[in-house]
Amino acid sequence: MDRREVLKRILVSAASMTALSTILSSCKKSNWSDDPAINEPATPEKVIVIGAGAAGLYAAYLLDRANIDVTILEASDRIGGRVRTLENFTDVPIETGAEEIRGEDSILYQIAQASHATLLLPDLTTYLMLDNFLRTESEITSDPDYVALNQFIDNFYLYNGADITVYDYAQLQAIAIRVNHLLEARIGNDYGASNRRISAKWLANAQQLWSSGDSNYLVQNAALLPMLANYMVQIIPKVRLNVQIKSINYESDSIQLTDARGSHYTATRVIITVPLPVLRDGDITFYPALPSTKLAAMNQIGMGAGMKIFLKFSNRFWEPDSGAIYSDGFVPIYYPVARAGGSAARDVLTAYVAGEKAEYLSNLGSGAIQVILNELDRIFGPGAASQTLIGSHIADWGKDPYIRGAFSYPIIGEGDARVALGEAVNDKLFFAGEATHSDGQFGTVHGALETGERAVTEIQEAIAGK
Repeated sequence: MDRREVLKRILVSAASMTALSTILSSCKKSNWSDDPAINEPATPEKVIVIGAGAAGLYAAYLLDRANIDVTILEASDRIGGRVRTLENFTDVPIETGAEEIRGEDSILYQIAQASHATLLLPDLTTYLMLDNFLRTESEITSDPDYVALNQFIDNFYLYNGADITVYDYAQLQAIAIRVNHLLEARIGNDYGASNRRISAKWLANAQQLWSSGDSNYLVQNAALLPMLANYMVQIIPKVRLNVQIKSINYESDSIQLTDARGSHYTATRVIITVPLPVLRDGDITFYPALPSTKLAAMNQIGMGAGMKIFLKFSNRFWEPDSGAIYSDGFVPIYYPVARAGGSAARDVLTAYVAGEKAEYLSNLGSGAIQVILNELDRIFGPGAASQTLIGSHIADWGKDPYIRGAFSYPIIGEGDARVALGEAVNDKLFFAGEATHSDGQFGTVHGALETGERAVTEIQEAIAGK
């Protein structure tokens, strides 16, 4: 039930991918005539989707298939949201955001299958810092503190006690201090925060609801964004970039939207898929104001800093069979980038960090690179990293003005906040995005896709109820 396998994040192979620019320049309406759903008669409905991340794109895709007029307004200059590909850093593309397909029972897995993607299940060696030494996991399998840690994580979903933090729960279970950094990596950091911020009660509840499967796949022959864009190719021309919606007036049947430049848009329904911090910070003003239950829900769900730092070296100093490398320093987990066909990628290391540690490194700006190099030198030997670095790239999601964080996580007092956040308002405003997923799939691409599907279903039901 935990995401332990998720932390074995390593891209072990990839072939060529379809460039997004090619997709955007050659969009053609696919022939969906065999699907009765898209042969429904046209309606007078005009739906605007705010946000071209996974949830927004998929919602628009389904609306278009149902022959409902739809437009997507995206504040930034790109589609994809927290699915983003870094190209030209090495000889293969690198995922700076989401990079895995979590489970077989999900929309994302189905899209990968329909796209004829080759999916990989990496089976590599886990390395861990313990007592100031880097060890393989097999070397410490009988260590009593490590055994207790694994039992704690494996049985976490059974927790049904008070609404306390994961850190406090671990304290009650007497998890040894010497393995605390491993617990931070495998729960706190993996869920986008720290154990001092995540609710044990609501995390356990989410794990019980998890339904997509326990295997975590990597895509060999395509990056995620081009794969998604190609699958939903007919909706891409309906995206309007650099349109930041600032106000939504839904007092009358005709909903009026205004962007940052003062331009106006009209719709009968609106799907709002912006990330939680953007909604919570009041970037969009609603007339009338949103219900108090929804406003309260925004503050009952966590979302904070998250970073991926990519380091390119002149030669590899870690073992070639390395999967996850758990650190006891500022970066909880490192993992190599090594895609098939990319000879240079074998010398690229990813550092993934969330929560307070990400906040600290983010505040350092480019100075975070030296902190990480010092840490790697301590782990692998003097000069191993600092004397061989030839390139770096920081993907700091907390500093992205239209995202402002990694992904949502459960905090003390969450309760039914995700349900309230996702509830429609007056059959006019509909809400989607991973933070609105109330059945345990938050923080994932497939969870975002499912919420887009939910919002479309709600719209169809609202239309039918007229």
